[in-house]
Amino acid sequence: MANEFKHYVHAFIVFEFMIKIWITKAEDANPWLMHTNKLTIDRLEMDIWTNSTLVRGMVGAVSVDYHYTKGFLYYSDQVADRISRMNLRNPHDAKDIITNTLGLADAIAVDWIYDHLYWVDASHDHIMVSNLDGSRRKTIINTELVYPRALAVYPNIGWMFYTDVEDPKIERCGLDGSNRQAIVTTNIGSPNGLSIDFAENRLYWVDNHVQSKQIKSSAFDGTDIRILMTSADNLPWAFGLVVYKEWLYITQFTNNTVCRVDKQTGSNFQIIRSDADTPVGIKIYSGDNQPHGSGKWLTYANLNTIERMDLETNVTETIAARVTNAVDLDIHYEKGYVYWSDVRAKKISRSAVNRTSISGSIEDIVVERVDVPDGITIDWMYNLLYWTDTGHNHIQVSRLDGTNRKTIIKNDSSLDQPRAIVVDPSTGLLFFSDWGSQPRIERCRMDGGERTIIINSDIIWPNGMTIDHIGKRLYWIDGSLNQIKSTRFDGTDTYTIIKNADVLPKPYDLVVYGSYVYWSNWQYRTICRVNKYTGQEFSVVVKYIRSPMGIQVFADEVQPKGKNVCEPNNGGCSHICFPLPAYNSAQSSSSGCMCPDFYIMLSDNKTCISMDTEIANPDLTKDTGVTSREIIVYPIIGVVVVILITVVLILIFWYRRRNTSPRSERTYEEPDNRISTVSAIYDTIDEQTELTSKMNNSNSGSVNPYLELSSSRTDPKNTYSDLIRINGDMNMPKCGTE
Repeated sequence: MANEFKHYVHAFIVFEFMIKIWITKAEDANPWLMHTNKLTIDRLEMDIWTNSTLVRGMVGAVSVDYHYTKGFLYYSDQVADRISRMNLRNPHDAKDIITNTLGLADAIAVDWIYDHLYWVDASHDHIMVSNLDGSRRKTIINTELVYPRALAVYPNIGWMFYTDVEDPKIERCGLDGSNRQAIVTTNIGSPNGLSIDFAENRLYWVDNHVQSKQIKSSAFDGTDIRILMTSADNLPWAFGLVVYKEWLYITQFTNNTVCRVDKQTGSNFQIIRSDADTPVGIKIYSGDNQPHGSGKWLTYANLNTIERMDLETNVTETIAARVTNAVDLDIHYEKGYVYWSDVRAKKISRSAVNRTSISGSIEDIVVERVDVPDGITIDWMYNLLYWTDTGHNHIQVSRLDGTNRKTIIKNDSSLDQPRAIVVDPSTGLLFFSDWGSQPRIERCRMDGGERTIIINSDIIWPNGMTIDHIGKRLYWIDGSLNQIKSTRFDGTDTYTIIKNADVLPKPYDLVVYGSYVYWSNWQYRTICRVNKYTGQEFSVVVKYIRSPMGIQVFADEVQPKGKNVCEPNNGGCSHICFPLPAYNSAQSSSSGCMCPDFYIMLSDNKTCISMDTEIANPDLTKDTGVTSREIIVYPIIGVVVVILITVVLILIFWYRRRNTSPRSERTYEEPDNRISTVSAIYDTIDEQTELTSKMNNSNSGSVNPYLELSSSRTDPKNTYSDLIRINGDMNMPKCGTE
């Protein structure tokens, strides 16, 4: 009885604890303000401004920060020489994480993307970094600092900002301490607080100059400096500040107040707490102040890697390394996969991803009987993978895991050089391009039947294709004519989006997303975009790519949901079900069945059996018109022919090897000369200069778009995802040079 009572008590305690956690998480969804007092860390509820104490037992609290997704609160004590951490979801879980050799920890900053903790040690005049638990400490800056004070990080774009109050300046550098740049050096006295406005991409700071106390802001490069407040504007001695939405929140430790003003004008001054005790550090606990980006990723093949870049923050990540020659790629948004083809490794692979993370693992899906898989496409509604093979001159389909492979268009001389391939599962239509002797774009059923040529004029090298599934239009890019065109699914209403040899030299692939069409460019190693309707609003989205090839956008809008006509029982098919085409409507209404290679269809047109089964049970296929004699004899003849051809090829190869010198290894076939070396992919500075001249001449002195990103974007050079080793095991992103 006593044991049973103990179990009930234990269950009640666990239940109560879980309720508290649930309540805490619900409360965390609402933003709130935190600031240091001399002896405590306090919390203020937004708008009503009631306060409560989060942490007691401090001696000289000066700085505070948090990790929103993990629910950690970090705070430093300048007198006790320590940095501590509390679990906001379990306040009893609090501990000191930095204690040894710590001097004056004037400022701390949390990297919420790569999970690192930064701090300024004013007594040793350096800046350090560690893991979130304080392990793997590393000094990243220890020179040319006199008295470092404030610190802020923006890991999404790879920058860290910090101030020096004795050698007055504001600097920025990479998250590893590299590429240091002094961005504010004039008209600055004693820069204390730092805060980032993530909505406007601006930096704010407090300047406690003896003669004139001010609050200022600037762009991230130190330009466009604006003065918001001066000592005459209710500013006796400000120290810390934080930007949140339209407000700037400020601590003033001489009159023990916390106040706020309009971040744009410095007006509408409001005191929100008047009884603080020497407030210094201040933060707003909100996911908005630790952004993770849009979750909309521009994904592209880059020769030896698969990369992706957030379209809002320009954060770049490596999805897969150790790729030998990636050419084309596609996504399955709902299942969370990126698929790509590798023409040197002769396989198709995939890696698991989602909006916020990547797995880093690679799974080979199709590895046998593959030669040159130039193009791939994903049917996200019926979960099928299609690809073209220029080496075998055929088109195949399989399930997403590579099983149930089916050759839907065979090597029967009807294909010359198949390349790009796209699918619209809602209408049951498949499109593919051929850049051989008769360049064209064809349309067919998803089982390869009912082939129709829809484009065969004004086309030479149709390298890439994409579909605007909302507008029901097909787009393609021509690597010879340097143009992007669009048409309806039947080949009518064709028009040119953009045609410009200077803007589109050696384009390869394209994708439509929103109001823009994006494309990869070999020659200038870029990904660019224009308005999909007008061909205007040209801008460079990604620069300095080694070898940009296939591209796609990882976003739900790219693969809209629709009616699956094979549900609920796979259309009655034993293997592959697909939608029959809807030529005159936006939605297929019926389905068909396909059999994998080396299987045959029974008379019900739904059931597939293997050829081995048919040979053992000939009655199963008596209504199919396929005889056991044909199944046995034809393969034997085929095997004999293959053996003879193989012998002839071996003899030819041996003869050439004996009479010719060896050639250097080649890489992916380029449309204009069929074979190109890796070095041909790289461009010289002269090419960039030539483009600059051409663009400037054609745009009457406008800014060269290949040398400058659009003004609304941050230079993606500073958003590296490749990681460097710090002190052995800790990873953090590098920052590039500008």
